Amino acid sequence: VLDQGAEIIVMRKDIWQNLGVPLRSDHLMTMESANTNKDAMLGVIKNLGFDFGAGEIRLQVQVIERANF
Repeated sequence: VLDQGAEIIVMRKDIWQNLGVPLRSDHLMTMESANTNKDAMLGVIKNLGFDFGAGEIRLQVQVIERANF
């Protein structure tokens, strides 16, 4: 789900659906990839908690229909 080289955090729609957390569809954006493809985001998950072993952090996660990862 996370890409260390990304400037935004992106999650596929199917993963978001499995999490069952709310999606804010009033915060939409379009992502342009390095190969100039453009993908519209479905919305953002606000303050999604992640714990990488050093304590929880909250991140804003953009949800996309499908991704090449």
